[in-house]
Amino acid sequence: MAIIDGGASIKADEEAGGCLLKLDNDIWYMVFEEALCFNEWYCSTSGRPKADRREFDSWIRDCRLVSRDFDQIVKPLVYRYMFLGPSLKARLLHVSADSFQLFKDNLRRYLKSINILLEPTEDYIAHWKPLVSQLGALQSIRCQTYFFRGTLPLYLIHEETSLWLSTFANSRSKPVRCHLNFRRASFQLETSTPQRASRDVQQKDSNTIQQVVLDLLHIQADHGCGLGIVPPSAEMLPPMRKLKLKDMDWDYSPQDSRRLWDFSRLRSLSLHGTVAFEELCFSASSGIPPVYLAQLRSLKIDNPLFFRYGFLFMIEFRRLLSSFECLHTLKIRWRKWDKVVTPEVVQTSVKNLRKLRLIHTTFGADSTSSDNLRLLMLACPGLEDLELDFSFILGEGENTLRLLTGIRSLQHLHLRIHAHRLSNMDGGSLESFNARLLRSTDPDYDAAEKLMSYIHAMRLGTQFKSLTLRVWPAPTPPSWYDVWRYHQPCYVPWDTERTFMSKINPTGTYEQWGSWRVRDLAEVVDWAEEAWLGNTLDR
Repeated sequence: MAIIDGGASIKADEEAGGCLLKLDNDIWYMVFEEALCFNEWYCSTSGRPKADRREFDSWIRDCRLVSRDFDQIVKPLVYRYMFLGPSLKARLLHVSADSFQLFKDNLRRYLKSINILLEPTEDYIAHWKPLVSQLGALQSIRCQTYFFRGTLPLYLIHEETSLWLSTFANSRSKPVRCHLNFRRASFQLETSTPQRASRDVQQKDSNTIQQVVLDLLHIQADHGCGLGIVPPSAEMLPPMRKLKLKDMDWDYSPQDSRRLWDFSRLRSLSLHGTVAFEELCFSASSGIPPVYLAQLRSLKIDNPLFFRYGFLFMIEFRRLLSSFECLHTLKIRWRKWDKVVTPEVVQTSVKNLRKLRLIHTTFGADSTSSDNLRLLMLACPGLEDLELDFSFILGEGENTLRLLTGIRSLQHLHLRIHAHRLSNMDGGSLESFNARLLRSTDPDYDAAEKLMSYIHAMRLGTQFKSLTLRVWPAPTPPSWYDVWRYHQPCYVPWDTERTFMSKINPTGTYEQWGSWRVRDLAEVVDWAEEAWLGNTLDR
């Protein structure tokens, strides 16, 4: 309300003939920007305009009447966000075009974010299509179209989605990153243009300097959303260097795939929980053409669905890996990765890897045997970053550590270990340390420190740039739940996975960071009570 009173005082000074406060227009723009930050347009959960926003909304629009300078400053802010509901839809459809021409012109110039809550109809789509295609500054779209999918034909929902995707494809704002999320009742499209893009994007290409090339296209579909693919009726999406798909299908005909997707610049492919792996990588007609697969530098497959590992799949996967002539990063997180990524497969195909991560979906998995690991290292002589599951079963752990610390090219090592195996290390000098863990207030922390110090000591020559140890599950400290459940204002849940990182600095001193040490129970209680009292007094 202080800002509203300030606007009223400016008008009062003007009526009294007093001198207005003379500030540069850039400063006034920053003032109004700050006012908008403290008075958000929409509720983050419902997506509707806030009820207490109307007074502020009316005030900021009235500021355009103060002076011509104020009009030029406030106008882009007023038209930056728009909520399109049934009432505004009716006005736009039934009022003459001339009456709303200035309104539409301002939308074309300034609109960056739109929130739509209405039932799509054919007349609405036909009326909006000419305008939507010219919204060149649009960066954020939230459309509640799927809320009506039970009463609407699917083609209308596809056409509505395609309409806004086409706007993004024709945007003049040159987006660098795009996140598309299909939810149960809506879809969201967020674009951004960060100041610092990837090196590939910054490189100038005389043939495509006017073309939008995305640094990242991330598409995610929530379970049960009813639409698992991007509608093929949309215009061709911009070429992307990184493509991330999560829980997505890939049900395209060859014609629709060629009309919608441009893989000519694809360098990184990441698939999470998707069933589209085989359709994307094994189908030359509807998936990624082999000539573009050969350009991939990074392939990440995270917990795939319906991932087969039979004899025919092994042949196809080996053929796929052999086609990756430039692949530098391979990450597979799956409970049966050892069925498809055997040392023989890597040895006969991918030889230029710099980063390799072979992870089971459970921390209880046994580590790779030292024999298989030796074959992997021989197949990838230039490996710089490695992540594996690790254990100490039957004395195999120390042999594995000796092999890992002997890889001269390795700079970053990530090990995943079950907490039970971490606290029961056997082999070498680690066995004598187990007894001391029984007296520790944080056995995981002390065991991780001991293990990482042991690994650093085994390293000959150049030290690791970083050594990471991921431990799961992280047992709660004694009486942790009993202490915290009575202090809800400052409640912080105990994380079930802990990450410890370390290195040897240039002075030869061991440094560790990441998950913090659990303090004594008395210190936790005192800190919790102080935080609770502080929050109570602030109310």
